[in-house]
Amino acid sequence: MGSLVTAPMFYRQLRKTTALLVVVFVVFLIHRLVVLLSPEAVSVDAENVDADMLETAESVICHNIVGGAAFSVDSVFRENVRVYFYSVLDNSRDSSKQYLHKWYNGLDTIFVVPCLRNGNICTSYISPDKVTSGEWSVDLVDGKRILDSRQFVVERADF
Repeated sequence: MGSLVTAPMFYRQLRKTTALLVVVFVVFLIHRLVVLLSPEAVSVDAENVDADMLETAESVICHNIVGGAAFSVDSVFRENVRVYFYSVLDNSRDSSKQYLHKWYNGLDTIFVVPCLRNGNICTSYISPDKVTSGEWSVDLVDGKRILDSRQFVVERADF
């Protein structure tokens, strides 16, 4: 008679799910060791980030600017009215820096204009003949960085 080769008792009683979990755990441990011992491990040092260099803005969409402040702030406007984008900059150290306001209706760029600076206030407006119904947005940009963005809706004027 031929002799049958049988697995040791341990392998016969081992369940497939247990073996799978052991393999996953061993692969995880090997991965963590490789990452830990890797010479190109990069750490982020929060103390090296200069928070003063980060610039943000608070902006609103409004009907008018009265006394240097936004007046009649809203998110829904009628067609054929003048709409202002009013931004207050956090960092006003560099007053020579030029910012742009980019006006969009849906995905279409309607108007790009340098904003008018007065200290840390930056404003622009879009003329009534360009304001048509749709979902609008305006971005305050510094080069390729978007500092703030606001969305608003223009409804059809029903007379």
